[in-house]
Amino acid sequence: SPLQSLAIAGRPAMAQRQLALALASALLVVADAFFVSPPSLHSRAVSGRVHAGGSAPLGGRSAVLSKMLTGRPLSLQAPRMTVVGDASPGVSEEASGVTFSPIAWRKHWYPVAMEEFTTKDTPFAFTLLGTKLVIWFDLVAQEWRAVNDKCPHRLAPLSEGRVNAAGDIECPYHGWAFSGADGTCTTMPQKPKDDAMPAKACVSTYATARQDGMIWVWADEVLPGSPLPSTELIHTIEAMTDGHRAKHSISVENFFADLPYDATMAVENVIDVSHVAFTHHKTQGLRQFAAPVAYKLEAPITMGGFVTLQNSSSTWTDSDIRVRPLQTIFDAPHYQHTRLPIMGGKAAAYLGTYATPTTPGRSRLFLRLVTEDIPKVFQTIKTIQELFKPKFLQHHMRLSVLEDDNIFLHVQERELAIKTGANMATGATAWGKKLSDGEMDAAANKWAQSYLLPTLSDSPVISYRRWLAKAGPIDWAPGTNLNLGEPQSREELMERYLTHVEHCSLCKESLARVKTSRNVLAVAVPVVALTGRAILQVVFPELGWWKAAGVAWSLAGAGGAAWAVLGKWQKGFYKGTYPPPRNQGPAGGP
Repeated sequence: SPLQSLAIAGRPAMAQRQLALALASALLVVADAFFVSPPSLHSRAVSGRVHAGGSAPLGGRSAVLSKMLTGRPLSLQAPRMTVVGDASPGVSEEASGVTFSPIAWRKHWYPVAMEEFTTKDTPFAFTLLGTKLVIWFDLVAQEWRAVNDKCPHRLAPLSEGRVNAAGDIECPYHGWAFSGADGTCTTMPQKPKDDAMPAKACVSTYATARQDGMIWVWADEVLPGSPLPSTELIHTIEAMTDGHRAKHSISVENFFADLPYDATMAVENVIDVSHVAFTHHKTQGLRQFAAPVAYKLEAPITMGGFVTLQNSSSTWTDSDIRVRPLQTIFDAPHYQHTRLPIMGGKAAAYLGTYATPTTPGRSRLFLRLVTEDIPKVFQTIKTIQELFKPKFLQHHMRLSVLEDDNIFLHVQERELAIKTGANMATGATAWGKKLSDGEMDAAANKWAQSYLLPTLSDSPVISYRRWLAKAGPIDWAPGTNLNLGEPQSREELMERYLTHVEHCSLCKESLARVKTSRNVLAVAVPVVALTGRAILQVVFPELGWWKAAGVAWSLAGAGGAAWAVLGKWQKGFYKGTYPPPRNQGPAGGP
């Protein structure tokens, strides 16, 4: 990501070269240039948990969560710890405080969609922790609804139905309709009017919320009469809170895509800064700017997550204002963000990601790039750029960045499960055999022998794996197939329509317009080429034969070029490009 690429600048001079490079490419990706500048320290309290200079009791949503799950507040009173290491960097398990019990994965809010890319006209299916849901917008109540995607009548998927005039979801098979508020059946066309509604004619309901432009679902069923979960538990980027918006100018870029690996692998990947320079060479980073990155663990790892500080060089200290550390936060079980002060501390940029578990071996990643107090001149340049560059091309670029990772993380997930004998996200082998608690305990820390993690740059991965070993496997819905299956082919991993376009209203509508435009040009170009000269001579007889022909053929040529460009764009809605940019060019090249 552009935010993470900042962390690879090894020295001030190197950071300046990276800044110059980014500015040189500003005409192509102006927005990415916003994020390039030497790092500096972010010293705010994170969710009330910890300050950059010391320790603090746990508060905010993390405290609410701790009290809800354990019956007592959780606090971090240990001093900040420097991650040091040998063959396996990082503090010992005892010193790091990784002593909590497995978490309740279903007692959390998970994002399922972004409102700006989701149509309110039709329901959509979504699988959350193996639970199949149908989600729709209730126009009567003006709320998003979520219920079990299975009609109790004949088990037809409700997501194939429609939303009726009352705002209820209607089954496509026999027309039974269900309220999103309490799951009761409100319409049963086959039932005599005076007969009572069967008590079992109902579906399970799930709490929903609208916050920060996203649609959230509480992963546990909400029983009738029980209190709704607090939205204070929703993880929010600091810059997007109301109080922060009131004091700063904020710009937000949103994106999402389905990934061919599970949410735990997604989190492990996004907290790893050191891969950006190589994996995303020429998409979001440059391999020549790779450098060691030292980390500090703010406090012991807890059920609520952890905070790391990043230095560009292990030889520099916090007192060096030029290289004050960046801060990366992992909030359990699925959220992380990195905040980077930029432009000499006059502005800031955030990279926030949410990894929502869908099914074993798959997840949906939500990406938010947030900038605050960017100078107006840059905002103006970005606005001008957007006039000439369709927004869907930004989504194509983001997909290219994810595809840089997809091609090997999909395989890596399976290799790790095979080597350790367990997939920590499923509590089973790679082939779906459920493991006992004892077998899982025995496999919990085998990642340390399976991975070779000799440098301080690996510290965030180590911290996350230690957290995951204690957090326990995801609480998948009963009957979920835990088998990761055979690895997908390269072509399947580069597929875009089913992983993004189908679920994104912006891209879906843009694809339809691109197809229509190509069809029009396919007819218009030959017509102009063959008849344009004659028509122009009739309308403008003074042009003469050669001038009229030149104009007609120029128009036809421009139309043909536009048709070709649209064809390239159309292909980008369906499939990514292989090999990735990092592997393009001559052997041994930069």
